[in-house]
Amino acid sequence: MKFSYLLFLFFILIGCGENDETPEFIKNCKNNVGSIDRKDDTFYNIVVLLDLSNRIATERQSNKDLEIINTILNIFQNAQKKFGYQFSKDKLSIKICKQKNDDVELNINIEDLVVDMDRDNSRNMNFPNFCKQKESFETSINNLYDYAIQNKSFYGADIWNFFNEEMLSLLKENDGETKYKNKVIILTDGYLNFASAIEKTRPKGTFMRGYYRMRNNADWKKIFEDRNYKLTPHPHDYFDTDVIVLEVDPKKPTEYTNEFNLLSNYWKTWFEDMELNSEVYSKSKPIKDLIPLLKKDLFN
Repeated sequence: MKFSYLLFLFFILIGCGENDETPEFIKNCKNNVGSIDRKDDTFYNIVVLLDLSNRIATERQSNKDLEIINTILNIFQNAQKKFGYQFSKDKLSIKICKQKNDDVELNINIEDLVVDMDRDNSRNMNFPNFCKQKESFETSINNLYDYAIQNKSFYGADIWNFFNEEMLSLLKENDGETKYKNKVIILTDGYLNFASAIEKTRPKGTFMRGYYRMRNNADWKKIFEDRNYKLTPHPHDYFDTDVIVLEVDPKKPTEYTNEFNLLSNYWKTWFEDMELNSEVYSKSKPIKDLIPLLKKDLFN
């Protein structure tokens, strides 16, 4: 026990000390999000799911996405200090939600969009190795957004199908010895819709129907229930998982005054039906207000 404690102090110290011989990637391995409170007996598996549709066509949105992702990365880093960057089993990964039949091939190694504190069940993680993973992560996420903006055919975000076909493989289940908590952060404008030709081929409940009928209607909740506009839940056990939806961007918010509440209701009803806790936040919330929310929501 004493040996483990000394190792812990050693890796904290090498993370703090710098000199002229310190590699540049370690000097850059810093953050400024403040201390992180977390449960002692729980490790966290954080999945960031990206909607890279035309919502990121503007530089303003892509920069906001990157700022959010880097904030999540820095919060993740601060949460590792408790374990001296060595004894943690936390994991942060980026996943891209593409529309079916989207044949765009990425020039990004998806493995570089992962920071895994327990990669291959090894104990080789330490502060320098963490910094290497972080550097690869930061480079790859910037390259990914550059590529997605330039590639005009990169479209769609079939979040409904992603939860059905891929999400389970990304989640961690308690294994008897280790307790895991899954956190899924979705960056999307909040509209689960597709081209009309595609929607005609999809079953009801796999995309958002009828929201245009409920805009500025005082009885929109009743219409939502009566016409069964909700998304169809998947019959999966998603273990211990919370969902945070960020950057929901209501169209014409001054004209359609209930649009955010309407979109939020689609998502929260769907997640509730699948027994997932969820929070939905608007694009209008600045990053300075998101930081304390993410610090609280990601590691509890």
